[in-house]
Amino acid sequence: TEAGYTWKDYFTDFPSALFLSRLREPWYWDCFSDIAGFYEDAAAGTLPTYSFVEPRWLTFYDWGASDQHPPHDVKLGM
Repeated sequence: TEAGYTWKDYFTDFPSALFLSRLREPWYWDCFSDIAGFYEDAAAGTLPTYSFVEPRWLTFYDWGASDQHPPHDVKLGM
């Protein structure tokens, strides 16, 4: 950000990047979007300089985790 590059964290179930307390500041709130925002930005040609796409970390009902870590099914991986 300080160097003038844009970035956005696209998440599925929750943005794990928020474990970094510095990123919780209000001026970074626009740098987070759900995964639907990734598809919208990609289709519109408006992806930032850096795009971080986070997998689904948790299995919830019929939605399987897509993080490719055991014991999750790697076929669901992103």
